[in-house]
Amino acid sequence: MIWVLSKFNRLRRFADKYMWFLAGEVRQKKDQEPGFDSIRMRKSAILFVLFFTLLNMPVGRALAQITDNWSDGLTSQTATEWADETFAGAMEEGAIDAAIVAVVKDGQTVLQKGYGLADTAAGLAATPTTSFRSGSVSKVFTAIALVQLAERGKIDINDDINTHLTRAKIDTPKGTVIIRHLLTHTAGFDERFRNSLMRDIKVPQADASYIGKFAHDHVRNPGQVISYSNYGMGLAGLIVEDVTGQTFGDYVKQNIFEPLGINDSSVELPWELPDTIAKEYTRDTDGKVHNSPLLYKAPFFFGSGGFFYSARDMAAFMKAVLGRSPDVLSPESWEMMLSLQQPLGEGIGGGIGLGFWIWERTNGGRGEASIIHHGGATEGFRGQFVVFPNENVGLFFAAVNSDEEGSEKRLSLWRTSMAFAQTFRGGVRLYPDYDGDATMQLDAFAGLFFTNRRPYSGREFFLSSYYGVSKPIEVIFENGSLFWETGSAMRRISERSFVVDEDKMPYVISYSDDLNTVFGNEYYSYSRGSGFHLMLIVPILLVALQAFASTSIIPAVWPRRQTSRLPDIALTGTAIVATCVFFVPIIAIAAGDHVRLETPRYLVQTVCLWGTLIGGLLSLWLLLARGRDGGRILTVQRLLSISASALIMVIYTAYDVF
Repeated sequence: MIWVLSKFNRLRRFADKYMWFLAGEVRQKKDQEPGFDSIRMRKSAILFVLFFTLLNMPVGRALAQITDNWSDGLTSQTATEWADETFAGAMEEGAIDAAIVAVVKDGQTVLQKGYGLADTAAGLAATPTTSFRSGSVSKVFTAIALVQLAERGKIDINDDINTHLTRAKIDTPKGTVIIRHLLTHTAGFDERFRNSLMRDIKVPQADASYIGKFAHDHVRNPGQVISYSNYGMGLAGLIVEDVTGQTFGDYVKQNIFEPLGINDSSVELPWELPDTIAKEYTRDTDGKVHNSPLLYKAPFFFGSGGFFYSARDMAAFMKAVLGRSPDVLSPESWEMMLSLQQPLGEGIGGGIGLGFWIWERTNGGRGEASIIHHGGATEGFRGQFVVFPNENVGLFFAAVNSDEEGSEKRLSLWRTSMAFAQTFRGGVRLYPDYDGDATMQLDAFAGLFFTNRRPYSGREFFLSSYYGVSKPIEVIFENGSLFWETGSAMRRISERSFVVDEDKMPYVISYSDDLNTVFGNEYYSYSRGSGFHLMLIVPILLVALQAFASTSIIPAVWPRRQTSRLPDIALTGTAIVATCVFFVPIIAIAAGDHVRLETPRYLVQTVCLWGTLIGGLLSLWLLLARGRDGGRILTVQRLLSISASALIMVIYTAYDVF
């Protein structure tokens, strides 16, 4: 059974990508290429899914070695050659439309350059001073702001968050959440994406009603599990505002940007952004280019990712981090922020400082960090900065109009950063073989795991399987070896940690003491689950809806029925409404709606769900009042309708019961 579920899980991941392909990529291609054959591409995608699923078998890999040449190999010329191959190459392959990049070394800017047209409609080229949206890169500035306030005696990072939140109090039934928990992503809130973006912004701050309306569930004890949280960093930004009385953007500009000479960056407010920012675009069937409307970060979430940055500005910031600039923080505060505060599992692969992610621990232990970074991706933009403190080197890049599939293959944040490291540092073997006495057998690590970064109740819990928020992963034990997800071999480097993809972009998988939590990367931690979990909601729901619809429609037209057709015809109508419950989100995405917006889709979804409930009650009434007169077929039909309605409503309202 587990084998069957694991294969279903693997196919489901590809089906997720295929759904997004149909909903977004086909539409984008049709906009950009008038002669584009969408039907042919869809058929090709189906064949690709089937072919790759069949061939997706575990394979071992060998470690590639490259000579270490940080000291004299990283020059303006070699950095430019690498950037040209990486970013110009990605543009040629259609993965991105424009990019910026900056490289610093020993306190000097080695490279800052733009590629492509940042504004295609206006014909504006990307330059080192062009601001690109970089999403969650902003989180490090939120962390710096709070540590600054702690230095100035305004807060303590071990204070209860509700001590400093004045607009609204946050319910934390699992235990007191302190500011440190927000900065290490260990507060224990679930993650929801709805209403994190807005089509327009009228005010620069969130009000109390907004904060209360979209409060997230507190589902884990604080301080125990790293689970990346936009909501938590959004709360951190609110604390900055409530303590200082300033807007988040104003505080960051005055206390971080200005002291560091950051001049091109802007907060995501319509009246703040210049016309020269990088923009997404679409193309009409006649070939005319139009800029896509910007979906603004909601003011509540500014602390999680609310700025546009230029290559020149991020070069200045990376120099400040590497040099631990006294213009923004004391040496002691920099040390605290850039040292490991919360390990991922055993901590061999690193973890998080305060807002900064840390990777590659020296000699596999808790020595000095050799990589400090943060990335971000939102609405066709992606960006990343990574610094190597031992070598005094830093890299920043950002791209726009990034094709999701193409970017993952050609310009993913982590792979691009590691490609830079391997080019200039070398493919060194980071972790020794484990030669200790293993008390845990390898098969104990296998199983299905479900991300902790997901909704745990309500509408988004119900809808999460549509949008891939709850993508499960699998660890496979096969032929005496472990494999991560789609066949990446796992080499054991300690009792509970493994290194994956050593020949390409190595990263560490680390387990908790009880093996029920696995940390695959900074953005996701996973908890062990059974096969009957969120991944099965959609097929179960489909079966229920089919049973509901078919058993309602058939009796409505049955020629030998002994009761009035009208009640069962009404029941057929509710069956159709129930079916819409499943298809409304997919139709909305295909029509260009967005999962992170507050839209009429949720109203339609709610109406459909209530229609389902009414249909179930009608079935019950027909069964109790007229079941005998209706005959066996009608009795069975109504029983199935009741069961289907109940199942749909239970799934919708369930609180992580699976």
